[in-house]
Amino acid sequence: MLGHICLYTVTPAGSHSAPVLGLKEAVQILAVISSMLLASTATCGEDIILNRYSTQNLTAEPQQADPLSVVIEVNFPTSVATVGNAIDYLLLQSGYRYLYEDNIEIRNLLSLPLPRVHRSLGPVPLRTALETLAGSPWNLIENEMDRTVKFELREEFNHFASDQNQLNSASNANETNQIISSVNTIPISTWQLKPTHTLFDTFNEWTEKIGWTLEWTASHDYEVSHDAEFKGTFQDAVKKTLEFYQTAPIPLNARFYTGNSVLVVETSKTENK
Repeated sequence: MLGHICLYTVTPAGSHSAPVLGLKEAVQILAVISSMLLASTATCGEDIILNRYSTQNLTAEPQQADPLSVVIEVNFPTSVATVGNAIDYLLLQSGYRYLYEDNIEIRNLLSLPLPRVHRSLGPVPLRTALETLAGSPWNLIENEMDRTVKFELREEFNHFASDQNQLNSASNANETNQIISSVNTIPISTWQLKPTHTLFDTFNEWTEKIGWTLEWTASHDYEVSHDAEFKGTFQDAVKKTLEFYQTAPIPLNARFYTGNSVLVVETSKTENK
């Protein structure tokens, strides 16, 4: 004998009638009610039932939870000439930035010319692309808290670095002194600010003028609001320019890497309210 479920409805006279549903219809109604209850009580990471035949997991996509795992395919433009340029290019839209450190091994790595075989990469995860650019001697260090990456030399390669440092210490010191001297004594006419430029445009023009490279990692750029001229060193001109923007909502900082002639402009850790 088939079972049945009674659904009561109230008639205008207040009396009750009891229409009878078959077992098939009753099961369908119960399935719909169950799916609604499950959907309303589901938590992150669980599956919810969308309909009779499909479910949906309440979690972010793996690449959203781990941006460095996103699969990329890239052909570097001709303006990307060094390993450091290529790393910055890969990280442009990742939400991560490279954490520059002033030591000779890192400077040497980042200043290496980009190999032709590396000018096209992928499809590969972004993390793998970064590791490929650096090569096997380097570990990729990730900081998820402030979304930075950097490279550290593997322990088994430390003796190579020590030997190279001893061989080149004198020549590197002389070269660094020459670079510092040349930059500090560059009065190169004047350093000009032009209202038609942004800060990025200005610093890019200045670095090209003295053979340096600009690495702009800041999250913001500013329009130059007025004409100005500075006489003095390159570093002084950059620092004086950024002083104008220290009260801006997002102030900027500059770092000078004389070993490989790089100016890094980054967002200050302290934002003005």
